[in-house]
Amino acid sequence: MKTFKRRFQVLNVAAEDQAQVFLTEMQTLPVAAQKIVDVTKSIVFDRAILFRNFAIVQGMVMKRIQFVDTDGFKRDFQVTVPFNRKVELPGLNPTVTIGRANRAIVSDNTILIGPNGFGTNDGFTVQLFLKQFNNVDELIPPLPSVNVLEKIEFQFLIKISKFEQVDLSLPVPPVFDCSFATKCLVHC
Repeated sequence: MKTFKRRFQVLNVAAEDQAQVFLTEMQTLPVAAQKIVDVTKSIVFDRAILFRNFAIVQGMVMKRIQFVDTDGFKRDFQVTVPFNRKVELPGLNPTVTIGRANRAIVSDNTILIGPNGFGTNDGFTVQLFLKQFNNVDELIPPLPSVNVLEKIEFQFLIKISKFEQVDLSLPVPPVFDCSFATKCLVHC
């Protein structure tokens, strides 16, 4: 069977793993609080920095703490807690093969992550998925207090894909000869 070679660019998963982040922070409220009423929180992934066999994920935990002050008024306090996490990814190689000569080039290893947890740069695609998020905020006694102890724990999945050029041998499609075709007669 005859074959012909064709070069394709395919997106392959280069590395994938889950990671867990633990943060403990002490925050100081602007006024003394009797109790914490509600905490609204979200995680923003900013960037992933790719290295050989690992990546560093950076971002922020954004929180709004609602509390009751000593006069009984409800107040808001916003805080941003930065984080970074090294994730071991065996087999990750921050090079890309390009061109007809299949040259390997080192790409820009910093990939900015958009609000949807997705970023792409120089043939690499990074996807980050938040899997679990736990948070505890407690006032440090004696009450009322201005000191809040924050305990933050979350898990995320990182998936790194890479565009690669692949040479494939495909079979030559058969050529059909229609010289012996006969006409179809329809009887009414």
